[in-house]
Amino acid sequence: MNKIKSMLNHHYDQHIIDVLPQQGGWSALAFKVCANKQSFFLKIYEKRRASTLRWTALIDIYIPITIWLMWHSRLKAKIPVPVLTKDGHYKCEDEDGIYLLFEYIEGETIGDKDLTGEQVRQLSELISELHLFGEDVSVETDTDAIKENFEVPFLQRLRDLLVKEFHRIPTDVREAITLTSNK
Repeated sequence: MNKIKSMLNHHYDQHIIDVLPQQGGWSALAFKVCANKQSFFLKIYEKRRASTLRWTALIDIYIPITIWLMWHSRLKAKIPVPVLTKDGHYKCEDEDGIYLLFEYIEGETIGDKDLTGEQVRQLSELISELHLFGEDVSVETDTDAIKENFEVPFLQRLRDLLVKEFHRIPTDVREAITLTSNK
């Protein structure tokens, strides 16, 4: 924890008093960081994890968009954006990890719990607001990098194989395929 504290003290204009582990997700470690008058949420993407590159590859594209949305939409105070470092960056890193620091939001992580009606309403409002924006986000972005692709690469080959070999498929599977494709 001392290494994390000294790194934060070096990069942020805060006097870090304590760093407390929190329940993290599967992509990053999570900590509550206590400073003089404020608490922060720290995400650490460990570089030794094989998945880290995948989870952090687009940080430099997504974070500027979230910052733009915070200032140019009704999402202000509704989406987390990183606290800037002393040098004006939204992340810092060392040989061990990539660090993002956010203002701490008191509350309970939803986790595996069902959403309440009010939470569903709030989430739908956030999603609706996000869907109002497209090409008009005036942040220099690699639009190909942020467009999601839901294409299943092997699907056409699977269809071709099913048509070609349909007579060899067991009867119960053939019936299930036929029922599904007729819906």
